Amino acid sequence: ANDAYSIDGDAQAFAQFITQFLSRYQRWNAPRYLLGESYGTTRTVALANRLKVQHNVDVNGIILLSQYLSQDIDIDRPESNPGIDQPYYLALPTYAAIAHYYQQPPHVAENLDHLLTEVEQFSLGPYAQALTQGNLLPESQKAELAEQLARYTGIPAREWVKADLRISGPLFVKKLLADQGDTVSRTDGRYRGASLDRMAARSDYDPVMTIGSGFISAYRDYLAKGLNVNTLQDYVSDSNAIYHWNMTPENRSFNLLPALSETMKMNPRMKVMVLGGIYDLATPYFVAQYHLNHLSLPEKLRANLQFHRYESGHLPYLDDKSLQQLHQDLHGFIVG
Repeated sequence: ANDAYSIDGDAQAFAQFITQFLSRYQRWNAPRYLLGESYGTTRTVALANRLKVQHNVDVNGIILLSQYLSQDIDIDRPESNPGIDQPYYLALPTYAAIAHYYQQPPHVAENLDHLLTEVEQFSLGPYAQALTQGNLLPESQKAELAEQLARYTGIPAREWVKADLRISGPLFVKKLLADQGDTVSRTDGRYRGASLDRMAARSDYDPVMTIGSGFISAYRDYLAKGLNVNTLQDYVSDSNAIYHWNMTPENRSFNLLPALSETMKMNPRMKVMVLGGIYDLATPYFVAQYHLNHLSLPEKLRANLQFHRYESGHLPYLDDKSLQQLHQDLHGFIVG
């Protein structure tokens, strides 16, 4: 059972279930799609690869919602990985989107799409180049960049200078509305809540948790009335399994991009759709785009990739506008 608490063991368990299901219900010639969300995207890529390589089972398409494919690019704890600066500059467009939502700073650009295009270019250009220099970056240049970062994020330039131009996700969500005593959600920056500890340096909870109760009530209601599954067992919405999960194959941080490109090469008809919300700081959308641009694929296979960005957070189905767009995009992907 402990083996199942790992990327490979988990994928193996799902692959076993899927092959048994196809046999039991005689669905071997039916189209097959995998959809994963958050860690589910890690699972989906590992699973599609295992199904192909170990079982010779192809899937028609995979859908990665709020992708998490590489552990190195993680804005939650980038300070534990000094020298890897991608998390900072790839999260900046998300910082800018959230700051824009709260009109921080007040004179922030009006058109969100134009702003994000500008910030994306700044991120991959001047910002990335400055961070690459590490301690060799001249003070005058650092001060200049800090002013620009302040304009995009609403975090004062002096804070950016103090942080060596590197502000992590937990720091950003804590600092953005600190004057108002509020913390911003990591999973959907449009949610805010009173800080549990106004003096804490980092975020100490995610305000999006305040809507969790509604999810559980709706799920339990659907289970009983819709699916006729009546159980008195407690539904665990948040377990500690993550702390026992082996994320590190061969003692190194995981990266599922080689597995994804391998599967696409071995199954050249497989389509891949990646979806991301601009207010999601758990899995920033610009990281997903960056990954797609760095997949080792010949040009003809790149046509099998598509990316969709939503004005939402980690769960694009939370609001009606994004939900409708998501439905339309999924329908187009599967029917098309």
